[in-house]
Amino acid sequence: MKVVAVTSTSSEEVAATYIASTKFRLVGRIYFPAYSIKISNSYLQKIGVMANFVRDQGFSEILVTGHSDRTLMANLTTTSFLSTERARVAASAIKKLLPSVTMKYLGQGNSSPLVDGVFKNVKNRRVQIYTR
Repeated sequence: MKVVAVTSTSSEEVAATYIASTKFRLVGRIYFPAYSIKISNSYLQKIGVMANFVRDQGFSEILVTGHSDRTLMANLTTTSFLSTERARVAASAIKKLLPSVTMKYLGQGNSSPLVDGVFKNVKNRRVQIYTR
């Protein structure tokens, strides 16, 4: 696997990961506070960097998947809705920057945790942005 770092104008970096495949490739992740769909300003900047990368590489499709963490208080309906809304908000922000790119988004609830077996983990409250 080849990893390419794309540096923004700030000191932060966005990593684009390439996997040899004709399928979608992961460009980056955005994390959210608990029960929130608001994208922080620092992640809005990262979306801009990712959008520039997608445009510069000539990709034409983006898939945004939303995810939520497992909590004792939230049922499957809540986590599915929250993950879908996170994906929708991120896709909308990207679409504003890349209007000609085909955009798809979907919510996966808490079915695909990055950190398994842990309740309320920020790494599970995310969207993942893929492109091809």
